[in-house]
Amino acid sequence: MAHVWGNILILVFAHFVGSQGNQCGEPTKYPDRRLDEKYHHISDFNHDDNVEYNCAPGYRRTGGSRISFCKEGRWTPSDLTCEMVKCPDIKIINSKQFSKIVRYNTTVDITCEQGFILRGAQHLRCELNGSWTPDVPTCEPVRCSAPLMVNGKIQSGVKQHYKPLENLTVSCTEGYDLIGLSLVTCGSDGQWQRLPECRPEVRCSAPLMVNGKIQSGVKLHYKPLENVTVSCTEGYDLIGSSLVTCGPQGQWERLPECRFKVSLTGNCGPAPRYPHAHLRDEYSPTQREHTAEARLRYKCTIGHRLAGAVYCPPPPLVRNADMFDRTYEQVPFGYMVSYRCRTGSLIGAKRIHCTKNGTWSAPPPECRGKQ
Repeated sequence: MAHVWGNILILVFAHFVGSQGNQCGEPTKYPDRRLDEKYHHISDFNHDDNVEYNCAPGYRRTGGSRISFCKEGRWTPSDLTCEMVKCPDIKIINSKQFSKIVRYNTTVDITCEQGFILRGAQHLRCELNGSWTPDVPTCEPVRCSAPLMVNGKIQSGVKQHYKPLENLTVSCTEGYDLIGLSLVTCGSDGQWQRLPECRPEVRCSAPLMVNGKIQSGVKLHYKPLENVTVSCTEGYDLIGSSLVTCGPQGQWERLPECRFKVSLTGNCGPAPRYPHAHLRDEYSPTQREHTAEARLRYKCTIGHRLAGAVYCPPPPLVRNADMFDRTYEQVPFGYMVSYRCRTGSLIGAKRIHCTKNGTWSAPPPECRGKQ
């Protein structure tokens, strides 16, 4: 009996050893193939088990079986054939290619020869399907398109395209100044070099000289750096230079001033002149001298009104009194009227004036007493 059990144990051990000897370990690795993902978590394989291979990234299948079997502890060779993915050679006329490798995932830089410009992408990549992305560019001769001159035009040499180093002349339309050179050159990059700009003309209007005038060079507008000579009317002294220049911003530089001449007698000279205003009728514009503390009144010419002025209502009438400087219109700040009773005595202010608040300085007086 013991002999029988011994034989059984020997057979079991032999079967165990035999089955262990028929198992396979990790499947064979290949540089151009990868084990299918579903087998990645399995470490031991039994006799007659099989695994599948796929072509590695950058390779594509050209034939053979994907299957390998475990036979008596060894993996049968995989006859799957995988070919490296390659993109076609890049042939761009008048270009430089900075990489000769054309397999999958390779990046190629394209640069054009001098005198040519790249139309399209500079960097290309070889894709898994064996094509380049983006599309292969071209190298075209450098040309400058006709320049676009806002508020300007091409003066000479007009055509659709220009070669590098070709020149043309540009100018601005009326009312605009050319900022830059009128002669421009087509650059090697297909761009115009130092293309000028047309800006609205900077002009100075005729200078406004209060109590003065333009002596020479009279016109409506002046260009920067143009000069005019000015002077003052009689009775005024010129404070500053008589020669004034139109500045680059359209303003007169150092415009002088006309001031009243100082009289040795302490009196004032002729009445000053103001734009759109003239002396009231009771004053003489030709009077050459006015005594100290003399007052002059002006009124605006027809179509103009005193800007920013304060006005009072017409001065109040007083019964049985005469009013001097009487008016029936609104009067400006500073206007003064005086009263004199025909009979009786004057009670109140003899003179009242229009204040800065637009009211009279005092209530109107009264005439009381003998009627």
